[in-house]
Formats: sequence, structure tokens, C-alpha cells
Amino acid sequence: MMRKVVVLGSTGFIGSHLMTALSRDHRNKLCGLSSCDVDLTDSKESRHKLPIYLKNNFVVMASAITPDREDSLAAAHRNFQMASNLAFALSKNKAAYLLYLSSVDVYGRQNLKLPLTEKSPLRPATYYALSKLASELVLEGICAQKKIPCLILRLPGVYGPSDSHNSPIHSFVSSFKNKSKIIINGDGSQKRDFLYVDDLCTIISATLNKKTTGIFNAVTGKSYEISEILSRLKKIFGFSCPIAYRKKRKEIDLVFSKPVLFKKLPNLKLLDLESGLEETAFADCDLCHKSSIKYYNSKSGKNI
Repeated sequence: MMRKVVVLGSTGFIGSHLMTALSRDHRNKLCGLSSCDVDLTDSKESRHKLPIYLKNNFVVMASAITPDREDSLAAAHRNFQMASNLAFALSKNKAAYLLYLSSVDVYGRQNLKLPLTEKSPLRPATYYALSKLASELVLEGICAQKKIPCLILRLPGVYGPSDSHNSPIHSFVSSFKNKSKIIINGDGSQKRDFLYVDDLCTIISATLNKKTTGIFNAVTGKSYEISEILSRLKKIFGFSCPIAYRKKRKEIDLVFSKPVLFKKLPNLKLLDLESGLEETAFADCDLCHKSSIKYYNSKSGKNI
């Protein structure tokens, strides 16, 4: 049975990968909308244009102003404005399903009781985190009112090829490619959970198929020290880069319990970190050194 899936923020890092992934399923009729099509921050424009795209369709909200671009009160207001304008549109034309991409930042960075779960206290400590939590609430509210099945996925650090954000792994890979200095906040021992972008797309596709509802941490359940990630990249590239530590800045661990979401998706298999780093490192590589040539040839089925 065909279904129309509307992706808001379809040209962004996650949105563009999602469009590619969903296009592989013949059941999906895709509609990708960017800010050029509908400016979700503009109440008049979005409330006039957006409702016609929503009626009886599956909607994925992937549009956001991320903290690497701007983490200010103004940016938070624009993020919340996008969510509230979407909520208004949903009140006019009922969607078949809504999936909102939120962030684990809603748990904050202070006094964390690890491992984190969906029941952990919500203490947003940045403007971005506050906007994500407020957006969750307004969208959850309109969906409950209109009886629209709703899923909220709280994302950790998402990485992969064509990352347009200054995420840690993207920054590290860029430093290795340019053989430039790597800047680390803290001493490198802090733990983080990273999700490969194609794995996120697999999760989204599976949840759309099942019309999964609720609020879940879309995490791997495995956190790695930043220093370990750098060690793995050193092994992949075959050389090391100079590292500067900003040890005065205190960094805390972000460790999550085994994802409850996995119980909803028992057949889900995620890419291991090593493979994800390799895919990211050599996605646009010019084969400038031996390790990348070996990797490229192995992926191409060539013997060396």
C-alpha cells in the first residue's frame, strides 16, 4: 500500500540521507520540503502553505537550527516557531503520523544519574535544548488533541558522510584529512554515544512501517571515550594528528541504558563504530594514502 511521506528539512544532513533511504522503499511516495519551499519560521507563510502537505500523510520533522550554527535565544525562538507552526498546520489538516527528531540535550549536562533513560529528569541547559523540549511538548499536545500517532526520537551525536555540522566526529575526520591540529574539550576521557546517519534512517524507516508511538532515545547504548575514537581514526588513516586539550573545561559522560526502542524493533542491526568511522572517513576521499587505497579497493572488491 502506497503512503506519502513528507520530510520537513529534506535538504539538511539528516533529511537528505533520509530522502535517499526512504526512496528505496517502493511503498513510499516522497515529498521533501526545505526552507525554500516553506519557511517554517514564518507564521503567515507556513500556516498558508503547510496544511495542504499534511492531510493523511506521514510527516517527519527534521528541520532545526542546530547549535553548531547558532545557540542563542533568537535561534531557540525560531526552532520553537517551526514546531508551533507545524502544530497549527496539523490542527487544520490531520496527518496520518508524525515523527519529530529531538535531542538527548533535553537531559542537560549537570547532575546526571547514569545511565540515562527516557525517564531521566529533563534539565535542558542550553537554548537549543530548551527549544527541543518545548517543541516536543507542543507537538505531543496537538497530536494528543487530534489523535495523531506521534513518535519523538531523542538523538545523540549523529555522524556520517556529508555531515554539514561541526560534530565531533566530522571535526576529527576533517582534521585527519587535512593533517591539522585536533582541539579536544576536556582530557579526552569523556564518553559519548554516536549514531551513524544511515542507522538513524533505518530506525526511522522501521518506525514508519510500524507506526511506533512514544518518546525514545535513538541511541546505540554504547558510549566511547573521545580518545578511543581518535585512536580508531589513527588506525584507519595510518597516521596521527597533533592534539590540543582544553582541560580547564569540565566535560561529563553521556551514557545511556540499552535502548528501549530496540524492543520495538527486534530485527534492527546497527553499524559498528569502526565501520561507521571508515564510511565517514573515506566517503569523499581522494585516495591520498595507503590506508585509504586499501580500504577503497577492499570495498570495490579488488585485491591488493
